[in-house]
Amino acid sequence: MPCRVETARGVISVRDSGTSSPKTFVLLHGISSGSGSWQDCARVLADHGRVIAWDAPGYGDSAPLSESAPLAIDYAASLAALVDALDLEEFLLVGHSLGALMAAGYSSLPQARAFGYALFSPALGYGGTEKSADVRKGRLDALEQKGIEGIAAALPARLLSANALPAQRQAVTQNALRLHAGGYRQAVELLCGDDINRHRGLMASNTRVYCGDADVVTTPVQSQAYAQQHGMPFDLVHAAGHACYIEQPMQVAGLIVSAFTDLRGAMKPNDAPVLDHSSKYIVPGLERGLLILRQFSRHEPVLSAPSLRAALAYRAPPYSVCWQHSSSLARSGVTARVVITVWPVVYCNWVSNCWPRES
Repeated sequence: MPCRVETARGVISVRDSGTSSPKTFVLLHGISSGSGSWQDCARVLADHGRVIAWDAPGYGDSAPLSESAPLAIDYAASLAALVDALDLEEFLLVGHSLGALMAAGYSSLPQARAFGYALFSPALGYGGTEKSADVRKGRLDALEQKGIEGIAAALPARLLSANALPAQRQAVTQNALRLHAGGYRQAVELLCGDDINRHRGLMASNTRVYCGDADVVTTPVQSQAYAQQHGMPFDLVHAAGHACYIEQPMQVAGLIVSAFTDLRGAMKPNDAPVLDHSSKYIVPGLERGLLILRQFSRHEPVLSAPSLRAALAYRAPPYSVCWQHSSSLARSGVTARVVITVWPVVYCNWVSNCWPRES
């Protein structure tokens, strides 16, 4: 049964099981699921260590996020608060589908304590793509027209292979029936507004990628291409669709345990997470300023100001104030090159402290 954990960012509901072994597995579910979906897989993992499956903010009994259009880093902040509340030292973070995008956000936090990441059928996100608006509209229209019950009824055929057991199909439906419309809408905004490639904490040295061989949602071709792009090891979950850990819980648990052993053993002593955070303080707005910088990559070397505002879901401040702020920098002798370099951080920090998010 889930229990409620009080954190600095509100209540988070978790299912906490397993032994007192040094091994700890933290499990993140996808957009149409919840902590209960890990039940069968968690039973197997519980023989190897402590297993913590969360209900993401807005799911189960977990408090929703305050942002109407959250990014992965917003979910990550809630995960970091949960890690602090449970006093976890280091762990393997496992993300399925949209949970993989949340895991990517967590990997980019300076206080992240996960030593490794196992991504199953990762949702890459549609942020910055032409499909974003259509996917958002399609999902929100389905919620409006069909309701949670209608969405839940259609999921087994899409998330499981043709060989899935009746009990597994029922489990997919039952987990989806526990969705809250508000939390689902926020998750849709994450899916459509963020991009897993913007988050730099996932690397070949600390991440493994997997996909069901019959996955029609995040296909094996897509998942393998993502893994190869970043040099990450990739493997298939045999005889499984998108919800591979429901359809093949023992196989997935085995892959998770192997990933834990491989990644933990590959860590160098000086690669271990820093556990003493008592002397650390993150300046308000700095974290989101760093997020602005992470929007740029070799694939997106140039982004317009409106694109940056859209990525963070901010209302634009008055242009006259922006110009005055920019002019004051110029009068201070800052060169154009330096202004271009630091402006995203200055602009982001200033806006995050002066202008609220759109509601």
